[in-house]
Amino acid sequence: EACNNAVRNMSACALSGVCPREHVDVNTYVDGAVRHFLRNPLNQQLPRKFKFSFSACEADCAQSLLQDCGIVATIKDGKQGFTVKACGGLGPKPREAILVEEFIPESDLLFSMEALVTLHNKYSDRTKRAKSRIKFLIDRFGVEGFLEKYREEFARTKHALASKPVIRGAWRKQTGQEIPGPGAPRRLFAQHQPGLFVLPVAVPLGDLKVAQIRGFTKLLREHGLSEVHTTQDQNLAILNVKQEQVETL
Repeated sequence: EACNNAVRNMSACALSGVCPREHVDVNTYVDGAVRHFLRNPLNQQLPRKFKFSFSACEADCAQSLLQDCGIVATIKDGKQGFTVKACGGLGPKPREAILVEEFIPESDLLFSMEALVTLHNKYSDRTKRAKSRIKFLIDRFGVEGFLEKYREEFARTKHALASKPVIRGAWRKQTGQEIPGPGAPRRLFAQHQPGLFVLPVAVPLGDLKVAQIRGFTKLLREHGLSEVHTTQDQNLAILNVKQEQVETL
């Protein structure tokens, strides 16, 4: 389900799992959401595509304001949970996402996600493709009307999925406050794991040739490195680089 009218690729902070600012590694929730929606009957014939993003802290490097559903890990009154935004998007008629949930606990996250996909499935236009994204429901119902329908669907979904296991992440205290950059680091960036760094790699126009990818892979293997993230600015980030490897790389 990488294409067609379905839940499409889910994106997350480029530094998920290593950023000093993160409250939790949101890749756990990406994986859990993928398992939930993949081959899910709800996800087979949506009016149009639906995209999620997951940010690991309030810096929101995954850019929730542009997403059909943007999820941001946060702490409120000492409790761990998420802010949820919806109905954002670019294209010919860009719209900033609205706040759907200022704070929900981890245990309610899946219910919120499914409620939004269900609203898209039920109410988005199936006749005019140019107006079939969930953001156009704000024009149809207004913000308050949309939120009212969301709350109704959330209650129904919470009851229907009550037996589903909760997706749980490993929350931790922040070890730094430096923001990597606009969605990704542009320079060497210290991870929260002591002695390890993220090394950004600039990719002109976001375009790599096969020979370059193979050469890049060979270089990483020679240095015992195995994790690379793509970034929101269409570059690459090498994770877990030791200080003594930086100059050579």
